[in-house]
Amino acid sequence: MDKTCFHKVGWFVHIKIFWWFKRYVFVCSDCGDVNYSHRPGTFSLTMRIDERRKRIILNRIKTPDGTILTSHSVHDYRTHDDDNGKEYMVDGGHEYLRRTVYVDAPFEELSIYEDASFDVIREALTWGTYGKMGDQPLTFVILKDMSDAHIRAIIRQKQGASWIRKFMKKELIYRIENDIAVHDPDPDGE
Repeated sequence: MDKTCFHKVGWFVHIKIFWWFKRYVFVCSDCGDVNYSHRPGTFSLTMRIDERRKRIILNRIKTPDGTILTSHSVHDYRTHDDDNGKEYMVDGGHEYLRRTVYVDAPFEELSIYEDASFDVIREALTWGTYGKMGDQPLTFVILKDMSDAHIRAIIRQKQGASWIRKFMKKELIYRIENDIAVHDPDPDGE
């Protein structure tokens, strides 16, 4: 499977067996996936990465009211109550895409995959950091904004996943080829 399906077109079935078993079923007409829900029109959608699918660089959606939801890691479950009264969800980080799908109020998919151009990847791939001394709140820094020294330290210490370090090495080469240097910010602000 080369393309990831976002299940925008399909058909619904309401299944009711006795009083205790009730499910709403959505079947995607594009890929044939079946999703279940307890409420009509709402489906939790999970797409896992395997050898047939591309690696996720950025797991992000934009809700109808313009709110951006990003999941940075596995089980980084983020929600937002949209202006339309519906709750949107994103989860899975770099490993899988999980969303709440509303057929009548779809979100905009903003995820980036490893087959994107490197110019796009360097603006999308993030690294979580607690600061140089580890005493700061967690912040996420875009690869293109990371200092050269920080990237070198991550590569040298073999932190993070090997595929992320691969993109960091590529970033250092990109900077050399384009005469770009990013230095650590001055702690005094000078």
